[in-house]
Amino acid sequence: MYVYAPLNKKQHPTFPEANKAVQAADKQDDARDTRPLMSCLMRVAESSHRIVGNIGTRRAALAAFDWELEPLPGIAQDDQRLIAAYLRLRRVIDEAISYHTDTPAYGVYCCELQWTYDGTVQVPSIGRRYLPVEIERGEGRTLWQVAQEGAVQRMPLDTETPGVLLWDVDEKFHRGGFLRTLLYPQLTAGIAWQEWTQFSQRLKGMIIARLEEWATDDDKKAAVESLRGMLANDFTVGSKAVNYEMMTPDSYLGATAYKDLITQIDDATSVVILGQSGTTQLPPNGGSRAALQVMQLVSADVFYTDMTRMEKMIQRQVVEADALTNLGNPIAPWRFRFKLEQEKNPESYARIIVDYLAANIPIRESEVYGLVGLTVPGENDKVLGAPAASENALLPIV
Repeated sequence: MYVYAPLNKKQHPTFPEANKAVQAADKQDDARDTRPLMSCLMRVAESSHRIVGNIGTRRAALAAFDWELEPLPGIAQDDQRLIAAYLRLRRVIDEAISYHTDTPAYGVYCCELQWTYDGTVQVPSIGRRYLPVEIERGEGRTLWQVAQEGAVQRMPLDTETPGVLLWDVDEKFHRGGFLRTLLYPQLTAGIAWQEWTQFSQRLKGMIIARLEEWATDDDKKAAVESLRGMLANDFTVGSKAVNYEMMTPDSYLGATAYKDLITQIDDATSVVILGQSGTTQLPPNGGSRAALQVMQLVSADVFYTDMTRMEKMIQRQVVEADALTNLGNPIAPWRFRFKLEQEKNPESYARIIVDYLAANIPIRESEVYGLVGLTVPGENDKVLGAPAASENALLPIV
């Protein structure tokens, strides 16, 4: 993997080194090299606690939602072809969704699709996830693979043939996604953290050794060794020729200044990634309710933009590629969609269902159970309460 040379010896680049990387990424045509910038962004994305947390929140907000293959008109919900398609696509779709933040974060997303014959059909899987330093967005919606050694070399990636790649790019004027926006603030925060640490050490105070007028050179040497002993062992042995005093800073304003600066950078980071500054992670063993809580911490425009983008990408590049490969049909008879019904309280749906039944409006039995989060009972299932025959009984559509 390519690593920007300055990052081989330190955590973050300096401002001049970051400027050089940005300028290289903005050059035209063959002179352009996005690898240094992407290397800096990858390092920042993994070293900043706030960025790591915010990206995790944005990823969880989408990945925690259930999804389905919704049949088009004329296709039954229990069509065996639909069920088989769901079973063979669920793994690759779940993995594709888990990587979805690559597009907004770096401005580019690309995975290779592999197809394996299981004896009946071709089953897709993700064979390789390209790192940001390995790919580059070209003009428009084109994609290039970039060599990792030596001078920059590009090779076009096949984004036209169905089933070859799972890919996406953003539409920003400059390459680098939202992490480019956060690069300089994060470098500033890194410097502030270092200086705050040094300042905090000084807040403990400074030990001063005051020598009497009659102190000898040996007393001076002994005082120096004594101070070193204090710093290393918290005790020392001295003489009457030396008096030790503790001097503390006159002002603590510096500590507040560092804290305020870092807090402002963290809040601005959350606004860029989530649309607002409140953050939290999906709790362990969280279900749809937990997913809702996380989603509510991501601004609606950011969340629905991610959802719409992934629905379109998966439909075109996975679902339709699978239909062409296994059904010989370039148009899939079903569409990929997230189950947004999870956003609403089942109790509110229950009231709507009661109103529909009272108005004698026919509705599908399977949809009613799905809206309130229940499963349609089978013939041999033990149920609580017997369905009573009435004019308001469920009227499934035939």
